[in-house]
Amino acid sequence: MEVGELPVIEADRSQMYQLLQNLIGNALKFHKEGEPPIVKVYGRTLEERRDNLNGNSRASSRVQIVVEDNGIGFDEEYLEQIFAPFQRLHGRDAYEGTGMGLAICRRVVERHGGEITAESACGLGTAFIVTLPVKQANASAAALAVQES
Repeated sequence: MEVGELPVIEADRSQMYQLLQNLIGNALKFHKEGEPPIVKVYGRTLEERRDNLNGNSRASSRVQIVVEDNGIGFDEEYLEQIFAPFQRLHGRDAYEGTGMGLAICRRVVERHGGEITAESACGLGTAFIVTLPVKQANASAAALAVQES
């Protein structure tokens, strides 16, 4: 496994741990038969400029965390399906799991004001791309959402 520099963000530590555990776990689970899995985890900062109501622009930082593998991949036609609860692209006999891992990832990312997507092709591996704000818009609301779950 290769781990590059990861950004520091304002987030719930246990939920970020769950997110990375699920994504790395999937990368290892869906490896190609007879080929050692290669998993790369890295991040990058995205700078955005937004205009506010006064006509002034301000920079807001978002980051991307990428978990990339050389596994079996999937047809991107099924991109939305893989994030739905209990949805599986493979039968239970082929790969273990409940079909909840990526649904949990989406929920964690959305609770933090971000998005998750993937780029993939059958036989060519997958890259999960998580985009998150550096700072939570309303830290107390984010903390409350964590407590309620």
